[in-house]
Amino acid sequence: APSAANAPAQGSTRWPKLELVADAFVSEGRDLGKLEVRAQPARDEWQIEQVKLSSTDGSIEAKGRWRPTASSAAVPAAVGDTEVDVALHWNDAGRFMNRFGLPKGVERGPGTLSGTLHWAGSPSQFNYARLGGKFTLETSGGRFTEMEPGIAKLLGVLSLQSLPRRLSFNFDDLFGKGFAFDEVKAEVAIADGVARTDGFAINGPSARVQIRGSADINRETQELQVRVYPSLSTATAIGIGLVTANPAIGAAALLGQKLARDPIERMLMQEFEVKGTWANPDVKQTRAIAGGAVVPAATQ
Repeated sequence: APSAANAPAQGSTRWPKLELVADAFVSEGRDLGKLEVRAQPARDEWQIEQVKLSSTDGSIEAKGRWRPTASSAAVPAAVGDTEVDVALHWNDAGRFMNRFGLPKGVERGPGTLSGTLHWAGSPSQFNYARLGGKFTLETSGGRFTEMEPGIAKLLGVLSLQSLPRRLSFNFDDLFGKGFAFDEVKAEVAIADGVARTDGFAINGPSARVQIRGSADINRETQELQVRVYPSLSTATAIGIGLVTANPAIGAAALLGQKLARDPIERMLMQEFEVKGTWANPDVKQTRAIAGGAVVPAATQ
């Protein structure tokens, strides 16, 4: 992308017209795929018609514009702002992440991520602290793998590995080897580098997980509320466990889940607050099950 410091004044036709195709785009020894770039000047902006990076593992596509601000004695040359529509498609999340040198935090899981991002400055001045926009995420049929949160950053929180030792009922098929999911859907809004969501849902064969709250991308911190609802099959196992701990409540749970799935899942729901840094999250259980009765964790 052209440098903001060397950009011509508004209205100039000296902005570059680019048409670039590279069959193999290599960065730090990694073949990231085929690169295609098309951009041209307009009256008062530089139009990014296409940026596409594609491989057998997936693709990244973007289009948008950079609108510089005219130079003045008080303002550095042509800072302006950049806005792009972005779409990512992948066939296997783990292989797609590995191609870019990212830690393998997910196995399988084809999916998409799309949205609009904007930041102050030129395309080359991308900065998390000034990042804004919104995006949606959809993926299916995968598994969050076991990893250290410090390596995987926020993905370590989403894999829920910090939660099992705090669960009242800890089943290996729930989180023992990473959390398998049937579907992940999320809507996220970003302002000044802080991502917020009220609709991050992970549905798996063992549990449904709902996440809401915020994550500061620049500071790598979060304030999240996580709710874990065991699935019907997991709830059955919990009900059997409750029969031993409290026969009356356990039997009622087993009977009730045959009559109404959702109420039983809600009764066995556990809730957590996740704060602190991505590398060292501070997890506090705020709602749990004690002796078959749902109570706030603080009162246990």
